[in-house]
Amino acid sequence: GLALFKGGDLKGAIQEFEPLLKQTPESSPDNLRLTILVGMAHYGLAEYSKAAPYLKSASERDPNNLSLLLALAHSYLWSEQFNNVMDVYHRILALNAESAEADMLAGEALDEMKDSDGAIKMFRAAAAANPKEPDVHFGLGYLFWTRKQYPEALVELQAEVGNNPNHAQSLVYLGDC
Repeated sequence: GLALFKGGDLKGAIQEFEPLLKQTPESSPDNLRLTILVGMAHYGLAEYSKAAPYLKSASERDPNNLSLLLALAHSYLWSEQFNNVMDVYHRILALNAESAEADMLAGEALDEMKDSDGAIKMFRAAAAANPKEPDVHFGLGYLFWTRKQYPEALVELQAEVGNNPNHAQSLVYLGDC
């Protein structure tokens, strides 16, 4: 299952992991790992409503994992479970009110609500909180790109590529800028 997951065959990984998950006692550390892997496999397949229950379960057992909470929040956001997004947002704030993850989540929610000024403000706060946070500069660059503010987008997309030289989306939008 792990080889399939790492190789990008997420459906195959789910088929291997789910039976193991059912057989593994919930108190076992293996259960938590399998729960995360199944949730992230659904997430990687853009099956966000299927990913959410697994990621919720995992986040309840690993409540300080901000990356896991952000994936859960995205699953709720992209499956339009907006009340649940706000619950996770508050959990993230309770862990770290200054976290880049909380600001990014708020920015994404504001973008979904068509408040691009508010979204940009939140992504700027996220970049200030942690300039190395994955996708923070891409998110900000993308927002500038959608507003045709190409010089600003260029700076942010270059910063994302500086953090991750293989960030494909940033490279595509950089080419467009």
